[in-house]
Amino acid sequence: MAMSAFLFRAAPIVVAALLVLLKVSPVQASASLEGSFLLGERVVAIEKISSNDLRRYLASDWSKFDTYVKESTIMFSDNKVSVHWYQQMTPPFPTHWPPQEVRSVTYYGYAEYAESNHHGPAYLRSAPWAKVVLTEGQPAVKQVLVDSLGEAIHGQGSRPISHEMAARLSQIHEHGEKGLPAFIGWQRIPDDAVQVQAIKDYYCQWMTENRTGTLVREAHQSFFDWLSCPARNSVIPVLGY
Repeated sequence: MAMSAFLFRAAPIVVAALLVLLKVSPVQASASLEGSFLLGERVVAIEKISSNDLRRYLASDWSKFDTYVKESTIMFSDNKVSVHWYQQMTPPFPTHWPPQEVRSVTYYGYAEYAESNHHGPAYLRSAPWAKVVLTEGQPAVKQVLVDSLGEAIHGQGSRPISHEMAARLSQIHEHGEKGLPAFIGWQRIPDDAVQVQAIKDYYCQWMTENRTGTLVREAHQSFFDWLSCPARNSVIPVLGY
């Protein structure tokens, strides 16, 4: 009976000791997340990260903004609709360049709304409102940059383009989107010239279409220098023409 009582009293001590032994250290936790980004409580594999993951991560911050812009008349009618900002994300920019062993990318959130014109929609955009730094094996670092979305500071109109230009534009987007997961995981610049050119074309085309890149360029100057994008052509909106 005495022995049973002793074991009963000792059980909590043994359990506590086991918990201490099983406790994961910060170093072990970081190692267990190798190859992944941590967005809040969500663990996302580096090769699986997407802009939708970032929108989801920033949803609670986005919901605090007043997204109403104005009333707009629908083209060729007297009907009016309420125009609202919607959430957009930049492509991932390398936090460090050249690539390093520990993968890290930075995303910027910005707002956008669309209006109709004769050739198609015109997109109006705000300055970046959020910055999120993702580093392999570590919690995301989020920074909300503004208290309100403010006014549109730049935009992108629609222009008629040739079938050849449309095919080239589609190719740039398709090859770039396909190569992004591997690009985010680069630990060095690969020797594959085709893979490298697809990434360069993708980012330079995005810069042609979206001036948000000029607003974040200073923070990623080494990467932009490596891209060596041609001067933006406001008349011809497709890279290579």
